Amino acid sequence: MADDEDSKKAIDITSPKFDPFTALYSRNVHLPSPNAPILDNISKFQETKEGISFTTFYRNKVQQSDKSQASTSTSKPRFQPHQEPVPGKPRKPARTVLTRMKHVRGPLSLLQKFMDDRIRVKVYNRNMIGIRGYCLGYLVAFDKHFNMALEDVTEIWTRKKHQKTPALGPGDDVEVPTIKVVIRSSTPKTEECERHIPQLFMRGEHVVCVMAQDK
Repeated sequence: MADDEDSKKAIDITSPKFDPFTALYSRNVHLPSPNAPILDNISKFQETKEGISFTTFYRNKVQQSDKSQASTSTSKPRFQPHQEPVPGKPRKPARTVLTRMKHVRGPLSLLQKFMDDRIRVKVYNRNMIGIRGYCLGYLVAFDKHFNMALEDVTEIWTRKKHQKTPALGPGDDVEVPTIKVVIRSSTPKTEECERHIPQLFMRGEHVVCVMAQDK
């Protein structure tokens, strides 16, 4: 009997022999206030003649907080008008050479016209000491540095005859994909060559002049 009384006092929160560890694992604990919020702070409770009950102070405080949350969620704005975030400026679209060509004049506008109208262009290029030759093709893309991408290109250039690589490409024993080179004309020191290239990228530092093929 003494053991039963001691075990009851160990799980009785009002008893001076209350053992929190025993009450935590016991299924016979009697809650002094059934209406107490779950996992609430024990400092919100007070001991009265009727037993331990939820204080009116914290009850009123909880009710006021619930009312304030309800009012703020429905009608009260979170920020004052002068506290609202400042709207940012809309991001401008990126400006490129192609977006500027419609409103400018000059050499680049002619390149834009050649590209839009699919006009075949003639591009003269250079070597270290002079004009190397020219390329005939359709302009696909370009930039402000006159770097150009061409397609369906016919390249014609002049070179000296004492080249290590023959004009018609390497020998048959070497399996290397090459573009066929045709010799159009020759002199005692130079020869004029021609070849067709499906796609070609030409750097702007090699460009001398760009014009329409019919000009």
